[in-house]
This record gives sequence, C-alpha cells and structure tokens, in this order.
Amino acid sequence: MSDAPTLSFADAKTRFDALRQDPSHVAMIEIRRHRAKELRNWLTSDESINLDEFNREVWRLGDETKRDILRQNFTDWVTEAGGITPELMTQLEQAIAESDFHGNTIWGSGSRIYGAKIPDDATKQQYIDETRDILRDTSLTPMQLAHALQDVHGFGWNTATGLTMVFHPDDFGLFNEPSKQVLGILGYTFKRNDLEAFQTHL
Repeated sequence: MSDAPTLSFADAKTRFDALRQDPSHVAMIEIRRHRAKELRNWLTSDESINLDEFNREVWRLGDETKRDILRQNFTDWVTEAGGITPELMTQLEQAIAESDFHGNTIWGSGSRIYGAKIPDDATKQQYIDETRDILRDTSLTPMQLAHALQDVHGFGWNTATGLTMVFHPDDFGLFNEPSKQVLGILGYTFKRNDLEAFQTHL
C-alpha cells in the first residue's frame, strides 16, 4: 500500500538516530510512556469510569499545549546542560508525574466524544464497561485483543489498536492512516485494512 516515495533503511536509520537525540522527541516519548502506564492501571482497576471520564482520558488526544510547554522546558534544560543526562531524565520524569496529563497522548479521533451516533448515554456506558472487561482479559493475544476491541460498537481500528498498543507497547503498533503511510514510505506493501500483514512488517 502507498504511492508515496520510498525511503531507504539507511536514511530511515539516520533520521531515527537523530530523533533519539532530540530533547523534544525524547520528552514526548516519556510523556506517552507515562500516560500508557496510567491508562493500563486505570482501565483495569475496580474504579468506576463514566462516559465523561472515558472521553477525557481515553478518547481524546489531550492537551497539546501542556505537552508542548514541557517539551520546550526539557529542550531548554538539555541545551543548558550540553546534553541529555541521567539527572535530566529524572527531572523530566518528575515533571511529567506532576503535570496531571489527560487524554491518551498518542492518537486522535475524528470526534471528541465516544459513540457520537449511539443514541443514549446508558448504552455508551455499557460499551465502555465491555471495553474494560476485554482489556482485563489477560488470556488474549495482542491480535485477539485488537479484534475484540474493534468489535465494540463505535470503535474503529484507530482506537482499537491504539488501546492494544497501550497494553502491549513492545508487541503491537497503532494501525491508522499515518502509520500506514510510514510503512509505505519504507517500501512495505499490504492491503489497506490488512492488520495482520501490517503488524508483521513492524
């Protein structure tokens, strides 16, 4: 899939290595790791989660301004120190923990609310509870989890695979248009909605 120009692996590696040294990128990765851990714990807890909370914490991308401020602050610290140090990483982790982020921080959604076409909130709540039951099922493989979440009414591959990646960050990737385009640029081909082939290429 993709008519986009391809990028050689050598060029891709050069760009990736540069990103790993970019303080703003490093800060964004740490923010996402922190939020993923929070979401895993929250969604599988015994705490009740209502529709408004689900929209704020899971469905929406979150407050980009707050993230951008923290990323700029970390960039300034690194510039002043002359590089990324373990001490600065500890300082970054503390700043992230104190920032009270909301939203998933990884993927966006076409609408800011879950189930825009579902007529009543009680039904939406049932689907949210169903989602949490699925996420608590540790017997599911990442692929099985993604398909189970995709079957929840109102979910698409974007959210289904986003949540799967949150729960399996080392084994599964977000399946949406930007990620498909990236693999296309790297020269991989696959059918547009072939999740299995996409994950095999990652």
